Amino acid sequence: MLLTLWISGCSTQPSLSSKAPQYDESIPTIPPMRWIGDITAIALEWDPNHDPTIAGYNIYRKLKEDAEAPFKLVAKIPDRFTSHYVDMNLPFQTKYLYRVTAFNHKNGESRPSEAASTITRPTLRSVSYFDSLNKLPRKAKLIWRPHQNGRVASYVVERRIPEKTEWETIAVLKHRLVAEYIDRNLDDNQVYLYRLRAVTFDNIKSTPSDIVKILTKALPTPIADVNVTTNLAAKIKLSWPKHPQEDIAYYSIYRSSEAKSGFELYKKVVNPGFTDEKLAHGSNFFYRVTASDFDGLESDAVVSFNGKTLPRPAKIKLRTAKLEGDQTTLEWDKGDDRTVSYRVLKRENLGWFKTKTTTIDLNTTRLQTTQQPNVGTSYTILGIDENGIDSEPVTTDELLFEKVVQ
Repeated sequence: MLLTLWISGCSTQPSLSSKAPQYDESIPTIPPMRWIGDITAIALEWDPNHDPTIAGYNIYRKLKEDAEAPFKLVAKIPDRFTSHYVDMNLPFQTKYLYRVTAFNHKNGESRPSEAASTITRPTLRSVSYFDSLNKLPRKAKLIWRPHQNGRVASYVVERRIPEKTEWETIAVLKHRLVAEYIDRNLDDNQVYLYRLRAVTFDNIKSTPSDIVKILTKALPTPIADVNVTTNLAAKIKLSWPKHPQEDIAYYSIYRSSEAKSGFELYKKVVNPGFTDEKLAHGSNFFYRVTASDFDGLESDAVVSFNGKTLPRPAKIKLRTAKLEGDQTTLEWDKGDDRTVSYRVLKRENLGWFKTKTTTIDLNTTRLQTTQQPNVGTSYTILGIDENGIDSEPVTTDELLFEKVVQ
């Protein structure tokens, strides 16, 4: 077998030729060649002829399976002292026959040597162990055992989804001892297929590894049942069942004044339930609630729930506002069944820039009060419900009891 392997820098690469050579019987035939096969190359060695009349050597090759095909010239080496040649860029695991001839300075050529039967080696196998972690949030972790072949310089990670047949290269990892890769920014609840190839320093790719399949983590299931109040004063209370998923970190409440758009994050809560307080009377809001797990995955929110605060009671209906002497009588009907009491604001104009307001609370729909003479006085009446919410005001015209002062 061949003892020393090196690539000749003196050889030339001629165009392939099938022309029958003209042999010069005076030139000795070269003894049979020795060889070493690699994955994509065959190294050849022969006994050189140092006779000064020898100018160099021709290397011929053909596929072993093509028994009837002629040998073709693959290299012309113009140096009689050369004894090695490496035929490169060959397909792996392929059988070839090689012959060598010597030629002189007049282009005479010896008869070819006996054919050397060669074969390129099988391509490199991929790593012996390749696996993955399943149901990670928007990512896949791939792990493998580093390749034992010292020629391996890197790894190629390939990916596809089951619906497609073409593999996509997603990463090239430098160094044989690399043993993991995390593929990020994946879709939720999606199946992905992965395989791994080892690549040598001379860019020879191994066979693909076994295929591993992963399923990314799904989003939490949506919250579809939220109870929202419509009968509370100045607040809206939301409640929903605890999410069945154990790793829920918090709930997000989105609020909008419209049913289908305009939702913005309003509040985050750890426990199910939230009270939206200090709202105006008659407020009307739409809410959506989502659940987020500890990995930051948030459920969809496509259903909105309408909540309302109690509106103000309807204003009272004034029946009588009359002045008889210094006595003012006010009578009215309540304008809303929710009304349980009343508040009358008595406003007296005591001067150009001076007024006096007196508040009178009562449970009846009639008020009789004494009025000061020569003081314009108006009355504002509010209906109040059991929550303390007052109605829109009803104000009387200004009443004046005139009295001549002696």
